[in-house]
Amino acid sequence: MANVRAGLVFGLLTVLVSQGCAPTMTTNYAKESTTESSRDRVLRALDGLIVAPELQQCAYDRGDYPHSQSLENRLILRFGGIYDPYELRWYDSRDSVDLEHIVGIREAHASGLCSDTIDRDIRAQFANDTLNLVLVNSSINRSKGGQDAGQWWPRHNQCWFARQIIEVRKAYQLSIDPKEKDSLAEKINACDSFEIEITSTLYPNFLTDSTAGCGPFASCTELRKVYSNGVSHHHCAYETRLDANLDGWICG
Repeated sequence: MANVRAGLVFGLLTVLVSQGCAPTMTTNYAKESTTESSRDRVLRALDGLIVAPELQQCAYDRGDYPHSQSLENRLILRFGGIYDPYELRWYDSRDSVDLEHIVGIREAHASGLCSDTIDRDIRAQFANDTLNLVLVNSSINRSKGGQDAGQWWPRHNQCWFARQIIEVRKAYQLSIDPKEKDSLAEKINACDSFEIEITSTLYPNFLTDSTAGCGPFASCTELRKVYSNGVSHHHCAYETRLDANLDGWICG
């Protein structure tokens, strides 16, 4: 792992120097303290990132970042349902949400993953890393687009969002541009907690649906007549016998 990270750093610096974009020195935001707070730890991690402009001239191919179709199921299992942390909202259908990369793929590509020293496996790992993934309302996902934290913030869970950006950039040795770093620092300095907020109120009819019913359904064919996208393990119609791959979602 140390060799992989060393290769990532070397590759990023090589690209930056070749493009005339050597890293710049910027203000350190973390405070010196004998008892380091969670805020100071996050700021210290922010200070540890390489600061450099994005390499917009890097050729980008979305096909270099393939992702698994099972990612949605993994996120549903993590949260115990279809949860959008940007809107603090539960959904009962996958049709309402999109996979969201907290640090966007194009953003990551321009922040270091475009280096010739980065192979396809690392790019695929980034695209599938649940550290950087959530399910969010489709319209929110599209409104964010390719913007970073210097341009866009979710309505809720902003402190958690800031921490995730830093953790992802640190894990993949991605640089950060000065505007985004300043925006993150300003937000972090107002944070008391970096834990994700999960509302306890489930989306209406998520566990039971008196109109559609709880079954039992003889087969997935019968269940899909009522729930076209299948149901999660939290739904009253869920049955283990219909969960062929035991991923917590049936008849999807």
